[in-house]
Amino acid sequence: MGKRLAKPQPLAEIDLRRGEPDRSLVLIPVRLMTRAGVTRGGWSVKDILGHLVEWQHMNLEWYPAGQRGETPALPAPAYTWRDLPRLNAMIYRKHHGRPLQAVLEDYKAYHASILALIQSLSEPDLVTLGCFS
Repeated sequence: MGKRLAKPQPLAEIDLRRGEPDRSLVLIPVRLMTRAGVTRGGWSVKDILGHLVEWQHMNLEWYPAGQRGETPALPAPAYTWRDLPRLNAMIYRKHHGRPLQAVLEDYKAYHASILALIQSLSEPDLVTLGCFS
């Protein structure tokens, strides 16, 4: 189980951890972002960003479901945690054909949405285990 932090601490940690890949991204020429082979599975930088976009999107769906008293399908509808390789393959197919610019815009926008959500939460809602069903 993770440690519970006061609200400013996770925001600072997110800012620090997000800064690392963002600083690297600006160093990669656009023409190389779509070149396959960055991972052993052959993914490009764009494919990795598409993967992050999808996980951010899923996270943003879990919170309102919890607010409505629902139990979100985790990690995604029709997938269990044991199905992660199949889920990752679906995410790859979903984002692989998208334009780089669209993936980059979503990468920034979903991150901003997650930060806005965290900033909108009260500290007890953010750090209390079992706060939501």
